[in-house]
Amino acid sequence: MVKIVFSFILLISVLNATQWDKLLHYNNKKNGISSSEFFLSNKSNPSPKEELKATISLLNSKDGNVIACNFPARYEYLKSKDYNIPNFNLDECKELNIFMDSFAKDKVSLVFTSEYVNSPASAFGHTMILFSNDNESINIGDAVHYAAKTPKEGFFKYAYKGSTGKYDGYFIREPFYKKIYEYNTLEQRYMYLYTLDFTKEQIEMLQYHLFELRKATFKYYFMDENCASQTTDLLNVVTFNIRKDKNYYLPIDTIRSYENNVIKKQKFTPLVNKLNLLLEKMTNEELILFNNTIKSNIQVSNTYPDIVKEAMVYYSTFYFRRFHRVFKNYDSAMNQVYKQDNIKDNSLNPLDKSRPSNIDIGVYLQNNKNYLYMHYRPLFIDEYDLQFNNIQQSTVDTFAWDLIIRENNIKLNKFSFVNLKSFTEQSVFYKPSSWALYSGLNRDNRDNKLVFNNELGVGKTIAINSNSSTNLLFYLGVDNNKVYIKPYIGFNKYLSKNIKISNSTYYKKYDGDSYLENKFFITYKYRKLQYTIENINTNIKENDSIRFSVKYNF
Repeated sequence: MVKIVFSFILLISVLNATQWDKLLHYNNKKNGISSSEFFLSNKSNPSPKEELKATISLLNSKDGNVIACNFPARYEYLKSKDYNIPNFNLDECKELNIFMDSFAKDKVSLVFTSEYVNSPASAFGHTMILFSNDNESINIGDAVHYAAKTPKEGFFKYAYKGSTGKYDGYFIREPFYKKIYEYNTLEQRYMYLYTLDFTKEQIEMLQYHLFELRKATFKYYFMDENCASQTTDLLNVVTFNIRKDKNYYLPIDTIRSYENNVIKKQKFTPLVNKLNLLLEKMTNEELILFNNTIKSNIQVSNTYPDIVKEAMVYYSTFYFRRFHRVFKNYDSAMNQVYKQDNIKDNSLNPLDKSRPSNIDIGVYLQNNKNYLYMHYRPLFIDEYDLQFNNIQQSTVDTFAWDLIIRENNIKLNKFSFVNLKSFTEQSVFYKPSSWALYSGLNRDNRDNKLVFNNELGVGKTIAINSNSSTNLLFYLGVDNNKVYIKPYIGFNKYLSKNIKISNSTYYKKYDGDSYLENKFFITYKYRKLQYTIENINTNIKENDSIRFSVKYNF
């Protein structure tokens, strides 16, 4: 019995210490806060034990009330654990109460914003916390998110500094409608809202801690100390969750860590997606009417079908919000009365998407020889992954490699330093450019030799429907100092959420030489595995190949 009591006391002690560590943003004995103003001890990087001793000492001094008012979360925690400290009335803390009264406090939600390849820091999305009230629109709620303070710099300098902690990070508070405008309107990204089962006491403690963090500066790292990890650590302050130390921590990891706390889900679909879904449901006559109204600035009348009226409202709203221009027939469109269409947005839930790392093993047939094929991708997204009903089909790869193995012979087939593709679909009302950037080693040449290859491509992506698109790009590249131009056309189609087919053709034209490649693949996902058959034909018969592989994402 004595052993049981002793073990219980030891367990409580460990949990208490863990909670104190969380309040100081220590994770696996590593301090995440770089500003000395956040700490009460005289050391710039104190241990949790040193900070605990200093905090208790100051709370018992003549300045105890000031300390409690400035660090209310620490004070409430220590008071709840029966440490020997005086009682202070936090209702008398003027600055604290102005801060608390300005916050919505009925419920707290996690918000996940879908990926945005045009910004390296948002290639895997973004996570923020939303505080809102029950009887008010969530648009006027308080969004709290972690971000780096970055000047305008070149891509490679930006990527280097973000990877090595050269930027300072802060928790930022903004009205939620600003974030909706930024992500959902300007960048046309999905936003998913997950309301959590936090109690009023937990929400208050969370806001107390945010008040303390006004004195905190962090070191920002793209891969692990980012918006996702810091948001998770912030929520962990009021829970018993412990964040595992990883080489990378993605925004979706925050959602996964609190998936069991979700009591309500909500999705913000971009206007571009809503419009595309409506256009797919229109008859040919309705589609012609919609297009003519836009092109010829025709007044929208009461005789229009409801689906065209609704589409014109979405178009007029998008045109104004995205481009800050008023469509000439804005009033006639916005004043229409119509029955809203029941749009079914079957876009894949972020929690159901493929995990970012994978290993791919299969059989590779080339030149009448069989090889073992192995592909490893430490992180990111590629064209073989299923991104069903996503407005922006994208590829983001770095340090991914392919090996071909036969008997005792191991051959490096590909190695990507950087591989970025942003294929944004076109429509009658939205025409952004598509682009691609690649730097790495590959054998995509006449001699099937491993060469250093760099290329940049720009073009357009044409939406056939919500599940099909065609990519048109024009590349300029270099293979081992040999300059070439490369027109490219690619077609992608989802037969279902679990089946995707793709066909692409490109033509490399060198000075006096050329290389043509046509690639077709079909990929099928079943449970945790993804099966792919790929066929490559070239103008050099010896380079033709067939690959069958099984991929596991983790």
